[in-house]
Amino acid sequence: SDLFVNLVSTVYISLLATTTGQTFNTNGVSMPFNITIGGGSGAYYTLGSNLNLTASNSNFTVSNGTFNIGSYTTTSSRFYVNTSTTLVSSNGTVTCNGTGVATGSTLFTHTSATVSGNITIVYSSSATAGTTYSLIAEQTYNVNITSGSYTVGVSGTVNNLDFTGFTGSSYAGWYIAGNLTLSSGMTTIVSASAGKFLGSSTSVIRTNGVTVNSPIEFSGTGTYQLYDNLTLGSTSKATFFSGTLDLNSKTLTCGVFYTGNSTTAKTIAFGASGAITCTYYGNGVNYTFYVPEAVAYLTLTGSKTVNLTYSGANDSYIQTNASLSTPTKAASFNLNVTAGTYTLYWKPSPFDNINFTGFSGTFRTGGGGTQFYIFGDLTLSSSMLFYPGSISWYFEATSGTQTITSNGDRK
Repeated sequence: SDLFVNLVSTVYISLLATTTGQTFNTNGVSMPFNITIGGGSGAYYTLGSNLNLTASNSNFTVSNGTFNIGSYTTTSSRFYVNTSTTLVSSNGTVTCNGTGVATGSTLFTHTSATVSGNITIVYSSSATAGTTYSLIAEQTYNVNITSGSYTVGVSGTVNNLDFTGFTGSSYAGWYIAGNLTLSSGMTTIVSASAGKFLGSSTSVIRTNGVTVNSPIEFSGTGTYQLYDNLTLGSTSKATFFSGTLDLNSKTLTCGVFYTGNSTTAKTIAFGASGAITCTYYGNGVNYTFYVPEAVAYLTLTGSKTVNLTYSGANDSYIQTNASLSTPTKAASFNLNVTAGTYTLYWKPSPFDNINFTGFSGTFRTGGGGTQFYIFGDLTLSSSMLFYPGSISWYFEATSGTQTITSNGDRK
């Protein structure tokens, strides 16, 4: 442990065993080397202590066989895992500090390797704006981006993605099987590619006030729970395919909101004060709010609040619950249309309470029928209009007192 190495040039060390039973133990000595593990597919190396490579632009490469990190930490500028290799870990950490690495580089690369156990990848670079690094992961690693103000791209599916301490920017089309935590000091870069939540258990989404500038899809089988409000870009689409979307009394704000229109059962748990707020218009091809699942496949709990806040003049379309033959109050949303001068095309849909206060546009049937079911209160705006046509309003309450407020004679 008293060994001191001072080398002028970079040294490459290859550990080329082809059999099992090898241990790599630095006993706390920092090494100014590049390290390659594995001389053949049968090699099995076990890390015996923390490993710290101090050379500028240092590389740690697992090229063949198996590397068992255990619960230790490797630290290097970059870390590569090649095809047909295996990483084994019991909560080990791979830290990539980016020291001496040129902009545009990938600090952690994983190409079709096998991973056994929990591994956390840490990007600890202090690089500043103008530098871009990327991360390529093809397994469900935990990834922590802990410092720096550079731009980072994360490719592949990761388990938990945590940006705490990071003040740079990231492309927002992440694939996440676990939790997402954004740093309040970071920004996201506009991406046309949808980010996806793919978990099979409970995934917690914590944005700390940061806008996610990409479409997102909830397409796993688990629960996606908002820790705080989730805000997408003003025109971005949120699509809920499966599982449980737990708003947890928070607000999901997006351009437009869709469900998968499938026979896959899904639940939206609003909590006492949760809401879905749509800020953009839908032009008939793209609805602003589209949840056409039949009652049997859609469960709503809590406030059931949907807000349409688009303030422009472009035509917009909405539709809920295709099973109009058996609408229910429990599976019907509370709708607030709060702004805009546009024409709202409304395909046959059941709602619980409807409030048009603030809307100055025109209500018009959108095709496919003219029956509108309301289970609760109806409040019209004094400045809105109805497009001429045959519209039947079915007030379907079975108990209690519901209020109809016309705010003038609207025809």
